[in-house]
Amino acid sequence: ALLEAAAEAGATSAGWILLRLPWQVKDVFVDWIRREFPLRADHIESLMRQCRPDGRLYDASFGARQRGQGAIAEQIGRAFSVFSKRFGLDRAMPRLSSASFRRPLIEERGDADQLRLFG
Repeated sequence: ALLEAAAEAGATSAGWILLRLPWQVKDVFVDWIRREFPLRADHIESLMRQCRPDGRLYDASFGARQRGQGAIAEQIGRAFSVFSKRFGLDRAMPRLSSASFRRPLIEERGDADQLRLFG
């Protein structure tokens, strides 16, 4: 539903990352799923742990923190690819250009105090 809505809103590409649970965020997440989904909490946590080495909920290693590892992480990636294609969101991101950028004039913005922070 999310990718379909993004395509309908005009998106031309999409990307995904595995849920990141650094530091105290993982405790908040686990408490939340246990409170909101008590019958499914163990299963949800198990799936998350299967996406990380040694069954951890988070791995800060470069590359691993975004995608995870193992069969579940690969399945998530494949499903995302299938649905991205289905909704036409598998195109390359357009090349970024700053050619049309122009620094806004303070008078145009109305937030002069904030803009003065940057010179």
